[in-house]
Amino acid sequence: MNSKGPLILLLVFVLIISIIPLQSRWQQERENSSVDLIMDLAELEEMQTVYPDFSLRELRDAGVTGAAHPAWTLEDLIERGRAALWRTAELSATGGELQDHLAEEDIIPAAGATLVYLAPDSVDLANQEVLEAWQEIYQVEYFAYRQGLLVYFPGWQEKLLELVPGYSREKVDEIISLELTAVARLNNQPDPDLNPILLKQLADLPVTSVIFQGEEVAGFPGDYSRIAGVMQENELIYGYVEPFIADQDGSRDLAREFQERIIRVHSIQLEEMEDYSVDRIVNRYVRAVRDRNVRYLYLRGFPPERPGEDLDQLQLQLVSGITEGLQQEGYQIGEASFILGQSTNGSINLLLPGAAVLLAGLILAGKIIPFKIYKWFYFLLALIAAVSGFILYFLVSEVFFRQLLALTAALVFPALAGCYIIDILRERSDFFSKVVLAFASSLAGGLLVAQVLALPAFYNQVEIFRGVKFVFIIPLALAALYYSKFELQSDRFQNWIAKLIQLLEQAVRIKHVLLAFLLLIIMVVYIGRTGNLPLVPVPPWEIIIRDRLEEFLTVRPRFKEFLFGHPFLFLLPLLHKYSAAIWLKGGAALLAIIGQITIVNSFSHLHTPLRITLIRTWHGFWLGLVTAGIMALIILLLIKLYRLIFQSSGGRIS
Repeated sequence: MNSKGPLILLLVFVLIISIIPLQSRWQQERENSSVDLIMDLAELEEMQTVYPDFSLRELRDAGVTGAAHPAWTLEDLIERGRAALWRTAELSATGGELQDHLAEEDIIPAAGATLVYLAPDSVDLANQEVLEAWQEIYQVEYFAYRQGLLVYFPGWQEKLLELVPGYSREKVDEIISLELTAVARLNNQPDPDLNPILLKQLADLPVTSVIFQGEEVAGFPGDYSRIAGVMQENELIYGYVEPFIADQDGSRDLAREFQERIIRVHSIQLEEMEDYSVDRIVNRYVRAVRDRNVRYLYLRGFPPERPGEDLDQLQLQLVSGITEGLQQEGYQIGEASFILGQSTNGSINLLLPGAAVLLAGLILAGKIIPFKIYKWFYFLLALIAAVSGFILYFLVSEVFFRQLLALTAALVFPALAGCYIIDILRERSDFFSKVVLAFASSLAGGLLVAQVLALPAFYNQVEIFRGVKFVFIIPLALAALYYSKFELQSDRFQNWIAKLIQLLEQAVRIKHVLLAFLLLIIMVVYIGRTGNLPLVPVPPWEIIIRDRLEEFLTVRPRFKEFLFGHPFLFLLPLLHKYSAAIWLKGGAALLAIIGQITIVNSFSHLHTPLRITLIRTWHGFWLGLVTAGIMALIILLLIKLYRLIFQSSGGRIS
């Protein structure tokens, strides 16, 4: 099991079974290139208080393709002077006219009651079905008053400020007349029966899609099936905000009900609109489309608090900048038709990737088991793994099974690459073929992960690749086990165990404790920087380098690859020749294996276009080669300087 032949055949097999599904994904990403630029009308109206002539038409001419009708809650309307709220104790201050009007309607305000008055410019928001639902749920009474609408709540609660009376047909007609995509915002209503009514009204207006606002989506907690059913019945698209922008409660649960009727949304926080330059904001929006397959860009308005600038011109500059940036990248500005993940990757297609992972696991077992065992053991191992996988397929959900299979591939293939890196560490011969096999193993693992997770849920970040931290630890442990196989040098199980016990019984010195403490710190930082929600923040200097790399290469490689992993892989023969220090060579091998793990990890980001992942991997390779060359020159110069100073006659430097 230690020869290269089985692994080479396996890598060719992985390449063959990956071509068709990944080519289909590549084609889908290329053909669906329309991006919607959606303007927040609430913030546009706020800007119009300062720039009254600034219009949605100007934004459309600059590149905006859609507009979002806000979910005007009672609280929003009150804050903007388009509604008023009078509690029972305040009614005496409103004058006798209102009290007479209440008397005509046979309403005697009770303690704790409240009146909400919708001004004439807000009456068109009041939907009849919504008002009737309020009447049934909250026992309200409503009637015309001073060309507006008066709503009497006999039992008021503060949460009712979140009520949305409805949407303006006039506003939607204006959006449609400008040939823009009509999008609506909706916040989760205090009573779950109100959400379907508002969604039905949106479909009748008509509105194309819904982007939820607030800290939770409609239906939270637990009413997701009904919300999804209403939206699907009325052909409404779910604008799914990227989780790292606004991790709304229930957003993933609702998205799981939608399957393919999802378009991912990128936006920016209002605080960032106050501080960031236009170029920085443009770059962020363009990068969201290019690097993460986002198709709705939700544009915020520059807040009036931003001093010293003509905000209307700044807004136009932002829109035109995003438009030009996307067109330069090959995207079209228009109604987004790309609902990621319309895939035919059925569960039967897991058979071949599963077989590939199983074979890779057997090859790995043959390399790392540190003592000789009978060949029938491998057949038994394969049988147990195959039967376990078959049973698991029927016991767990398809999504979980795919996550488990992808995780196994992401563990096994980098570990195989790590074994060949350990071989380079031990002996310099056949360096080129071992490097090729290491890279090919990692790439094969990445292709399998991308193939196994090729479902709408993973493309849209509804489901994610799980076990990232395990992926960055276990292959290192397996490579260390492979290394120990040669250090302990035993062919029999009993002898190997005896040597291991002897190693554990060695005296622990202070230097060992200090080294263990240092390794612990390194591992905390290393693991803290991995995963979907890293615990260790990115330092400012790294952000600056990232920005410069993106300016130069457009798609930046990963630090773990081009700056650490790949350079130290290429430097291993040099270190093997000139240094006997095992800690130095071992550290270099460790970094080299991390570089291979990162390659597989890149392919686990299914929301990233396949083209971008491949470019990023290529940039990591050639930049790592350049970095290794520079480091090699520095090392050789230092060695020469050392020899000149001490008049050394060659040999190794320990």
